[in-house]
Amino acid sequence: MKKLVITVLVAGAVAIWLISGGATVLHSAMPGGGSAVKGADTGKPEVQQRNVAEELMGIEKRRQQLMEKEAALAAKEQELNRISSGLDARLKALNAAQKTFEDALNEKKKREAELANAKYMKMFKLLKAMRPEEAAKIMDKLEEPIAIGLLEKYDQKTVLKLAKFISQQRLLKWIKENLQAGAKR
Repeated sequence: MKKLVITVLVAGAVAIWLISGGATVLHSAMPGGGSAVKGADTGKPEVQQRNVAEELMGIEKRRQQLMEKEAALAAKEQELNRISSGLDARLKALNAAQKTFEDALNEKKKREAELANAKYMKMFKLLKAMRPEEAAKIMDKLEEPIAIGLLEKYDQKTVLKLAKFISQQRLLKWIKENLQAGAKR
């Protein structure tokens, strides 16, 4: 809007200057004795007025073109702002959905870990309640990290009972791990 007002004021000032005789100065400064068009006689007032009118029409036409371009740019800017707002809203919604998904996934993992721990503790208690010979047979069939993990959880008295029946290789590994961990402290 500010550009439009300035453009109109400049166009008006140029028009007044041209009407008041500025065109004569302008034409006389041009090469070829001041004739804008070859063969045109610019000395006559009606020719000068016609030239001024043509120049004013050219300026007005250019002003109209600039106004149209400015309006088109404003419309494009508005459209870009609208699209940007839409993208911002979508991004915000996606971030919220991602956070919800991550929270749900973390909650599921937590429940699964609690369930696995509950199952582990149930089996631990079951093995602890068995006779040492039976528990040792089962522990010998388990994977080594699981069997050693169970030995870690048992109290000394239970481990002593199991020591006679459990695989000596596993028992030895468990003792070494405990001694090394104790030495590091």
